Amino acid sequence: MPATTRAAAQQAQQRARLIESIVSTETPFSEEFKKRLAIFCIKHIPKGMDCKDGVVFVSLCVQAGMDVDDVQIDCCNEERRWTFFFSPADIDGPYCCCKFDDEGRVNFVHLEYDRHDAHVPADIVRLEKLEKLTISWECRSFHVDALQKLQRLKIIGGYSNDVLENFPYPEMKLNNLKKITVMSDASSSQYLRWVASGLPNLEHLKFKWKYDENRNRNDTDRIMNALRDFDWCFGKTLKSLDLSNMELDDTDFEFLFLEVIPTKFPNLVSLHLQNNDI
Repeated sequence: MPATTRAAAQQAQQRARLIESIVSTETPFSEEFKKRLAIFCIKHIPKGMDCKDGVVFVSLCVQAGMDVDDVQIDCCNEERRWTFFFSPADIDGPYCCCKFDDEGRVNFVHLEYDRHDAHVPADIVRLEKLEKLTISWECRSFHVDALQKLQRLKIIGGYSNDVLENFPYPEMKLNNLKKITVMSDASSSQYLRWVASGLPNLEHLKFKWKYDENRNRNDTDRIMNALRDFDWCFGKTLKSLDLSNMELDDTDFEFLFLEVIPTKFPNLVSLHLQNNDI
């Protein structure tokens, strides 16, 4: 066997042993399933990805409903993107994906759940370089303490009102978060008040309808009133505000420019109002 081939084989064996060790010690599954999971990870974790981050991501996907024996995998090395489609026959169905940086560390995760009682596990805290997290409508909860420990997290998006009903703790701060998307149906919950007080360095705020066909002018009115009445801790740092597709009219436009932006967001650079009735 040529020396280069032998060296490659040794590296592969070392990597396999490392993955087996990580799966054994850092995943919350039965010993029997850990053996199957290790085989899956050894076979599919991209070579450029950090082994620990790869195992953690697979574990999150399994807890989201992925069947390691029945999944379609798409790996784009050029974009450092790794995607699992839960239903191989339906690529439009539930899926999870991640992206990783030049050092192989996962910095973006999207979790789309295959059941309605799903949650984001505390394991996500092990993705130490995570900067962006998005989750689908079916998620019902996530681990607050873990979220606070993700010190690099800058972007959160995709929540529904269900996951926010009893979250977050009023005193919780995400000091590094720069961008967040707030679903319109969360506008009446304590979540919106937390957004106003818990994100001191936010720069980009977007409001979005959960479902276009279920638009409700009452939600829009609550959002507009909150923009005027709340004490936004990031008022001086906010750079962009997105209120596209919110059924705003000329009166709302005047309200924003006369009562909201000058007093609440004096340093705003960009206001997005596409697809409204202005």
